[in-house]
Order: sequence, then structure tokens, then C-alpha cells
Amino acid sequence: MLSRGATIGILGDGQLGRMLAQTAQRRGYKVRGYGQDAQGPLAQVVADFHRGGFDDHRALETFASGCDALTCEFESVPLSAIEIASQNAHFYPRSKQKSPFALAQDRLFEKQAAQAAKLTTAPFFAVDSLAQLEESLALLGGKGILKTRREGYDGKGQWRLKPETNLSNIWVQTPQKDLLIEGLVPFDFETSLIIARNDHEQVAYLSMGDNIHQNGILRECRIPGRVTQLIQDAAVQLGHQFMERHGIVGLIAIEFFVLPSRELVFNEFAPRPHNSGHWSLEGADRSQFDLLIDVMEKGTMVQPRLLYPTQMQNILGEEILNPEKAFDLFWHDYGKAEPKAGRKMGHVTKIDVKRSAKS
Repeated sequence: MLSRGATIGILGDGQLGRMLAQTAQRRGYKVRGYGQDAQGPLAQVVADFHRGGFDDHRALETFASGCDALTCEFESVPLSAIEIASQNAHFYPRSKQKSPFALAQDRLFEKQAAQAAKLTTAPFFAVDSLAQLEESLALLGGKGILKTRREGYDGKGQWRLKPETNLSNIWVQTPQKDLLIEGLVPFDFETSLIIARNDHEQVAYLSMGDNIHQNGILRECRIPGRVTQLIQDAAVQLGHQFMERHGIVGLIAIEFFVLPSRELVFNEFAPRPHNSGHWSLEGADRSQFDLLIDVMEKGTMVQPRLLYPTQMQNILGEEILNPEKAFDLFWHDYGKAEPKAGRKMGHVTKIDVKRSAKS
């Protein structure tokens, strides 16, 4: 159990680490950061930030040995770095089975992990040649999304394919190996579950809502939106199944497609706090960052309560100028120095204080 004044270490240097650090500091913990951007969002809010590479195992050992608990604020940290860090401090999320990060870093492993936990996925095939791509696309009825198995986010590393698509032209744009093609899912809307599980196998989770994307980037979350209690209950059951099947202790986010039948189809998961949970900083009595710290504390999990219907909107590089004046909402600036089109520079949250959520 973490004692007051204990040290939480964060691998990474972005906005998720920044918000986690601010929450941990509010709760009386010290925070150390390790990453490559000494002027980035996390470094700006912690006094103890170590600039280093994830291939510098000696530096990682030294950093981790000064922490009581550790986590990553993005899922692409090399597995070797996570293994080194895990030997020197309690690491979250973790598993006695395959690392949650190993599952999340490869879309093929991710889909297979979902199926192993009895979650429904879109049909998918591994692709390593143009011939495999042609064959797989035919099996999917001529339509699908080709993705790199590793890396890629906010719509990057993806190609939407149709019967008329010239596959040879697409193929030269890809890495031509370690690809995955998925069938299209006829969904009504997208949602995500943010759920935490502790060493005592207790779980707690955030209320769910609509996730609205544009050009592959999450633009807005509306809580509760179209998510009914039946959808929420079904998602929690599936999330619990996933964590239990893979022995995961920590916090994860699972993205789902909601079909017209209200069946839930697994899209992907992240072993960390998630963009769709930022609303909880103002709209719930415990945020997603509180949930992760609750797991680290190894005490009883406390179920967050939705306080008000809430709306969260990402602010991109092209929208950064005076967002607090444009929206008149809770404004979170991530402190990134260079605005770029499509880059998440911050978010704004609006709570409907006139309509308290049901307890």
C-alpha cells in the first residue's frame, strides 16, 4: 500500500502523464517522470524529471529504484524498458501472463486477446504480402481497413479499401509486412469503457458515453449520450472478462462499436488512461487518474459517480487560439510548445450543472 508522500514514477512525457501527475500530487504523492522531452507536458508539472532514452537500461534501473509504483502514460514504451522498470518497482498495469503492453502494441495479438476472453471482434486477417491482401479482402466482401500491426494512432497507418481500390497502389504505401486487415462493422456509434482492477480482483469503472471521431481523431465525448444502462452493464461484464482472462491488474480502456442491435464489438484497448476519460476530471467525483492511483494504493476500490451530464472536446493545433474565450468551459492546456494541425493541444469540458446525474 502506498503511504502518504510515496513516489509514483511515470514513463513518458505527454499530457496523460501530466494529468496523472497533477492528480497524484493533489492526493499527497511525489511524482517522478522519465522521458525524452524535458520541456514537455509532464516535465512542466513535476520537479523531478529525468531525460533519457528507453534503451538506456541503467538509467531506467536508477529511475525505477527511486519509485514506489510505476506506470506508462503511452503504450508504445519498449517491452524491454517495461521489464527493467518492473524489476525495481510495482508496475501498473501488469499481468502474470503476457504483458498488457505486449498485447496492445500489436493489433493481431490484441484481437486474439479479445477473442480469448470471449469478446466479439470484427473479422480480421494477418497480411504480409500483396497476395494475402487480395485474398483476405475478397473474403471480407471487397471492403475493409488495412492497418499496420504496430504503431499508428489517430488514423495514422490505416488505409480504407473498397472493391474499386487499386491494391497495388496501396501496397507500395505500406510497410509491406506486419499488417492486419479488418472487416467493416456497421455500428451506430462508438463508446469506450475505462475500468480498473486491483490485486483483490475488485473493479471500478467510469460512466460511458458517445465517442465522436473525425478523420480518425477523437473530437468529442458526450456522457452519457446514447449509452443506456444495459449497454454500460454489458460493457463492464466484457471488460471484467478481459481483465480476468489475462490477469491484468491496473487500469485499461476498451473501445467498443455499438451495433444497431446494441451488441458490443471490441475495437481496441489501451493499457493506460484514455482520451475519452478526460471528462471525469470535472464530471465525476473520481477521475480515471484517481482510479489508477486507487489500484496502486491496494485498498478497496471506490466506484466513481457521474455528477453531471458532461461533454468533452479535444482542441487541436488549428484551434488553439484562445479556446477559453471561444468555448467558455473548463480549459486544460497540455503545454505543448508547437501547435500542429491534428495535434491534440488540450481539451475543454462542459458540465450541465442544471441537470445532476442520478446517483
